[in-house]
Amino acid sequence: MTTAAQVSSNTLREALVKWERLRLWYNAVMFIVGWSISYHLKWHMDQQAMLGYWGSAVLFGVTANVFFTLGPACECYCLAFRNRGFGRGRIVLFVLGLGVSLAAAGLFSLSLTLMYGAIFGGPR
Repeated sequence: MTTAAQVSSNTLREALVKWERLRLWYNAVMFIVGWSISYHLKWHMDQQAMLGYWGSAVLFGVTANVFFTLGPACECYCLAFRNRGFGRGRIVLFVLGLGVSLAAAGLFSLSLTLMYGAIFGGPR
C-alpha cells in the first residue's frame, strides 16, 4: 500500500486543479440548463412561493456541488492508495456525473412543476 508521503503533492495539486476547472464547466452547464428547464415554474406560482423556488434552487445547487466533490475525492483516494490518478478517465467520470446531475435537475423541475401546479392551479 502506498503511504500518503509517497504521493507527490504536485500530483495531488494537479489533479485537484483539473477538477476545479471542471467544476466551473459543471456549474455553468447546470446553471444554464437548470434555469432554462425551471423558468416556466414562475407561471405556476404566486409571489409568496417565489421564495420557496429560489430556496429550492440554491439548495439544489449546493447539493449538486457536494456530489460533484465525489469525483475529486475518488481520484485523491486512488492517488493515495494506488499511486495512480484517473488521467483521461477524469473526463469520462465528469461526463457521467454531469449526465446524472442533469437528469436529477430535470426530475427536480418536473416535481416542482407538478407540486406548484397542484397548489396554485396551473398557469396564471
